[in-house]
Amino acid sequence: MGRHAEPSATRRARGDEGTALVELALVLPLLVLLVLGVLEYGRAWGESNTVIRAAEAAGRTAATQGPDRFADYNALQSVQASLASLGGSEIERVVIFRADSADGRVPQPCVDLPIADDLTTKGIPAQRCNVYSAAQVDFAGNVLTYFGNPTCTGNWDAAWCPTARSRGTDVTDPDFLGIYIKIRYEALTGIIGNPTADLTATSVFRLDPCITGVSCA
Repeated sequence: MGRHAEPSATRRARGDEGTALVELALVLPLLVLLVLGVLEYGRAWGESNTVIRAAEAAGRTAATQGPDRFADYNALQSVQASLASLGGSEIERVVIFRADSADGRVPQPCVDLPIADDLTTKGIPAQRCNVYSAAQVDFAGNVLTYFGNPTCTGNWDAAWCPTARSRGTDVTDPDFLGIYIKIRYEALTGIIGNPTADLTATSVFRLDPCITGVSCA
């Protein structure tokens, strides 16, 4: 018996399979990059929102406590708790400052101040800003050692002592307090954009004013 010719439909089907494999090989790298890009930017967006919420929570804490001696300490505890969920990102600095400019921005010298990631006192008295390193934010030692002096002398918050902050009254303006947080974001893959990036957030709150005849200690 003679051989029957293979149906043309079968030959076309096999040809289509080969074409599909070639197309997949061409498109797959682009799909992988797209997926990685979505993951990378989604993670960065989530970390950025975490930093924003941390600045708001810490600013609210410090502003509510006003001239309380441990206002900065409690604000740093709030920052530490809020940023505990960060992935590979690391805190670079936290600045607690008097927000007396029209736009409420952190003074640039406080952002640019070189700081070592250690437990030494940092800050700029002329700018009324206390600058804290990652080590200071993470430190869980004796609070009285670094925040115990009533006048703040030699303590971490000496540049703008909390006891010098004014709640104001119903006839005088209270201080505005700002929190600036800067973290270094570490990318998941490093193949899309820069492997690291700085993420920052600033929040500004007015200290709750005193009302005449009402204790505001």
